[in-house]
Amino acid sequence: MIVYHVSPHKFDEFTYDRLDDNNNVGFHFGNTTTVAVVPEMLHRAGRVSAGDKLYVYTVEVPDAMEDSNFLRLTEPRGGKWNITSVLSPLFDDEDPVFEQYPDSFTEDDFEDFWGDQIILSDGSNLYDEDGSQAEMFADYMKHRGIDGVVYNNLFEGGGDSFVVFDAGDIDILDVDEMVVPEYGERDDLVPAYLVGL
Repeated sequence: MIVYHVSPHKFDEFTYDRLDDNNNVGFHFGNTTTVAVVPEMLHRAGRVSAGDKLYVYTVEVPDAMEDSNFLRLTEPRGGKWNITSVLSPLFDDEDPVFEQYPDSFTEDDFEDFWGDQIILSDGSNLYDEDGSQAEMFADYMKHRGIDGVVYNNLFEGGGDSFVVFDAGDIDILDVDEMVVPEYGERDDLVPAYLVGL
């Protein structure tokens, strides 16, 4: 599946070190509609200025539309995807989504989550480990056959966006450079999750 990513940084591959700085658990991608508003949102949030360069990455990722290995979840408040925002709806005690994925998650996973544990494939608790939580979480989800999340991206105007957990599943096909234009006054375009990042 071909998707897009906008960044003020130019790079050759997606790496976990940038995710841990923002408490993210995956790499974010959108379709042409959702990424079209990102430059203006970044500008309004003060992350880039008129005249700065942005890079638009065209990438190939596993097909979330045909692959049941993507969780269909509701966008979290604030638009931030961290471990809790992915696992909380899965293991919600009133309406647990994990039951829709019987080959991936078990009652033990449910109990572990509510006991503040995410048990990795080697038996250790993710919360007790040093290193990249994003990378360990990707491994946790990969062992359960889950590649990422697909969600209706309301913060960027609606339409499906994607969070891919495993950096190894992302193939950069092309990188286009753009210059941030000057934008008029529209503070309503700045979602809270972009301010201060």
